[in-house]
Amino acid sequence: MNTLLWALTLLADGQEPLPSQPVKFNVKDFGAKGDGVARDTQALQAAVAAANADPEGGVVYLPAGTYLLDSTLVVERANVVLRGDGANATTIYIPNSLSDVFTGTWVNVSGKVKSSWDSSGGFITFKGRKQTSLLVGPLLANIAGNVEPGDFRLPVDSTAKFQAGQPVRIWVNDESTTGVSSGTDKAPAAGLPGEAAGGDEGLPVPDWVKQDPTYQAALAAGQGMEEPEDGSDGGGGSRDGGGEAGGGGKVYGDNMADSGPDSGILSRDQIAFTARVAAIGEGWVELDRPMSFAVREWWKGVVHVEQPSLQDAGMEKLTIRFKHSMFGDHFSDRGYNAIQAVSGVNLFFSEINIINCDNGINLFFVDHSTVQDVTIDVTSPRWGRDRAKDAFNGHHPITVTMGHSNLITRFSINAKWIHDLSVAYGASLNAFTAGRGLDLNVDHHRAGPWANLFTNINVGCGSRPFFSSGRQGKGAHDGKPSRRPLELPGCDLGPLLNFVGAFVKPNCRTKMKWLVEALNASSPADLHRAQVAARRAASVR
Repeated sequence: MNTLLWALTLLADGQEPLPSQPVKFNVKDFGAKGDGVARDTQALQAAVAAANADPEGGVVYLPAGTYLLDSTLVVERANVVLRGDGANATTIYIPNSLSDVFTGTWVNVSGKVKSSWDSSGGFITFKGRKQTSLLVGPLLANIAGNVEPGDFRLPVDSTAKFQAGQPVRIWVNDESTTGVSSGTDKAPAAGLPGEAAGGDEGLPVPDWVKQDPTYQAALAAGQGMEEPEDGSDGGGGSRDGGGEAGGGGKVYGDNMADSGPDSGILSRDQIAFTARVAAIGEGWVELDRPMSFAVREWWKGVVHVEQPSLQDAGMEKLTIRFKHSMFGDHFSDRGYNAIQAVSGVNLFFSEINIINCDNGINLFFVDHSTVQDVTIDVTSPRWGRDRAKDAFNGHHPITVTMGHSNLITRFSINAKWIHDLSVAYGASLNAFTAGRGLDLNVDHHRAGPWANLFTNINVGCGSRPFFSSGRQGKGAHDGKPSRRPLELPGCDLGPLLNFVGAFVKPNCRTKMKWLVEALNASSPADLHRAQVAARRAASVR
């Protein structure tokens, strides 16, 4: 079995507990009433603005009560935490949608809906500055030779800028990562270097909306979640490798599965990895953890110093409840979206209930962060009799796109959404563990999600555990390898996957080189927890 380092998949590599800072800003001091009647939007925005303006950030405290919020909150400073008195004590009540707040972002023309909010955007946004391989300042060195998965040592063209213990980010790009996943050639949005704008084509979006940080973050994030408009799994043909695969083909097992077109299967910087420098030698640096992907000397591999602008921020101990509304067709989301986080490291979202949402918690370009003790639910079904066959209550409850080494644990999805747990666009080394759902599905949304772990999860009814979607032409749903104790899907899910449990029809062992094993007495029920325990025991020795 290919064992990957999921033990480091959680906030701060699991070396530290979730941050617990003292309260610095109380929303009551900014005029919030918390009585469920008064409009508290300006008071909450003022409290968050004060935290953003403080160089050290701080906890924004919402005492027990119900706070009416009808516009957006944006956290842009490290160490800013929104904290309630508990999910059963503090509620943020949102009576409207993002399309109500932002003019021109949702239109219905002759029954054809176009929405900016079908997969991204949130009433509460955590927004950092995007790191990119295009920047020269953070560049430490170019990778100067071949690297194999599992290698600790990187050949580099210079070691002059490296220091022991230094946090680094490694990117690999080649012709397979030249695509712009939004499917548009528009100019980049302001403040988002290297990102193509998308999501507003055909919409009458005014300039003031385009300059809003919530909208800009949604544009940057939404590029990773396109799906075929008919709601199908997207299709796409397989490729003959024809020689050694590029970066995108490597993700799909050297083109063993459908790895999309020769260029554009992935977007720039989707193949990424973070680590610390453990040692420095003549022409090489050694990392504190093994590489999770290969590098070839004819690809563009670079090592940058890790410089996140947003870290140690998050949200805890409260409920976000939307006014009940009916959910429409696929892609018709009006934007009853709770939380989006874009470009952050070491973020956390803990002890949160989200009620009546289209989209719940969406992580985009977020790494080494933790989502735990989150419940997604409805006050009553959001579908009518005409939609009883599908019975969908929304779109994406929990999503990880273009992020790695995140832990999503102890979650509960108590109704049926279209895509309950989604990984997309290079999402890798993420662990989903100890969760449950009413009729849970694990959505591999194409464009190279790979090496994600799903373990100790109760899928409920189990009628659709591997139903997946994603944009056509972006390769197979999943790359190599993931491990899930669930029933086996079709071979088109992807190559080199590991399955441990009781399964039927293991017909892809040869074609896709799947590893299929039964659980035995020595098998851990939760692989992530077992890896963390083993790593901690080794460090003590």
